[in-house]
Amino acid sequence: MKSSLSLPTTSRFAAVTWVGPNGIEIRVYYVNKGDERIREVCKTGDGGWFVGALSVKGNPYRVSPGTSISASVHYYESKKSYNLRVFSARDGVDGTNKNNVAQISSFKFMNDESPEDATWQGNFITDAVARY
Repeated sequence: MKSSLSLPTTSRFAAVTWVGPNGIEIRVYYVNKGDERIREVCKTGDGGWFVGALSVKGNPYRVSPGTSISASVHYYESKKSYNLRVFSARDGVDGTNKNNVAQISSFKFMNDESPEDATWQGNFITDAVARY
């Protein structure tokens, strides 16, 4: 089956996969050339590929040029929920901490089957780092 979704050519990507209640889950994250923002494409079970929530047009976070991204997933089988995290170095003035060191952000997505929609939340994880 050929997908109508095409990914841009980039070497800055990360992927995670796990088995959830709807089958194999795949998430691919990449840095979009031009605007330097993280984008997400997803696949669930036998369904087709689709654009994920981290790709929203209002995503204000730019990734620092030349840096990589990484991703992780933790699936809570007892709760049938998962936690996704994508890590990146943010670009721009707001991308440094009080020590003028590049901030690393953790974009966290919780899907806990609550009645509220799951959303991405970005938090710095390097506020106290003095140097790398």
